[in-house]
Amino acid sequence: MVATCLRVIKQILHDKRSISMIFVVPLVITAFLFFLLGDSDVHLSLATNSQNPSVIKLLKKDADVTVVDDLKGIDENLKSGKYDAYIKYTDQETELYFLEENSLYVNKVHDILKKTQEKLSPQSGVTTHYLYGNQLKTTFEKLTYALIAIVAFFLIFLISGIAFVREQVLGTLERILISPVSKLRLILGYTLGFSAFGIIQGTLLLLFSRFILNVPFEGNFVLMELTIILLSISAVSIGMFIAIFANTEFQMVQFIPIVIVPQILYSGIIAIRTLPFHIEKLQFIMPIYYGAQALKKVMVDGLTINSVVLEWLALIVISLLFTLLNTFFLKKYRAL
Repeated sequence: MVATCLRVIKQILHDKRSISMIFVVPLVITAFLFFLLGDSDVHLSLATNSQNPSVIKLLKKDADVTVVDDLKGIDENLKSGKYDAYIKYTDQETELYFLEENSLYVNKVHDILKKTQEKLSPQSGVTTHYLYGNQLKTTFEKLTYALIAIVAFFLIFLISGIAFVREQVLGTLERILISPVSKLRLILGYTLGFSAFGIIQGTLLLLFSRFILNVPFEGNFVLMELTIILLSISAVSIGMFIAIFANTEFQMVQFIPIVIVPQILYSGIIAIRTLPFHIEKLQFIMPIYYGAQALKKVMVDGLTINSVVLEWLALIVISLLFTLLNTFFLKKYRAL
């Protein structure tokens, strides 16, 4: 027993990847969570129909405030980001209008409104309206777009990576590389082969969520499917890239905290606006972010193809980049 214990300890101590995963990566992930879930210093821009100077004064303590006469043009201003929320005061209640349910904005606006009501009209009720996603009732329904993107990316990333490692371990890859086939065509073949299963998996997730779990979808299913296709290809490309540098399936699994966990945090399940050191901009290099945003725009917002073109282009660029990297490093790292 003691001998086995000592052997395991020595084995891990001599594995730099394992040491970093045990002692370094948890600290990095915890630091990310601290910034993401900590107090966010977000300055809101609000619009209101109130002409009461006392209300305006209280609101301006926590936000920029613009007085408007009616709801005309509010939808477009919410979409453009000019206003984070619109507060409409009536004789019976106070109505809040948001672009979508975003805890970062909604909670803060409710806190601001609570302060004004305590001093001016404590008995007044509050009704909240969302321009997008108003039909979604449960937390699962509101986060389905992100959860589908996460599951679709993670599973095919892991499966394709482990399968590619096994191809190397068993010698299959080396035997193929001896043949006249070009390395680019070889990488493309592996990518398309693994991606086919990722596409089927993503399609099943969409169908299961819509018809079995009865999650309401607002937009075109074809646009969601195209997003799943691009996301699956990017997942396979990145999975194969990691697999090139892994000698065993276990080493492939070790990369999950580095590759997957940060993408989950930036997928949309946590509201992000501004973070210290501008680390919110890391989302722009993460394929799950683009996949989740494209699904959200179609699935929740009901938007058309024009709204997801940029997300699709980003996924295409990521896939092409890692395909070229895979071709280069397969040749260089394997010295074949």
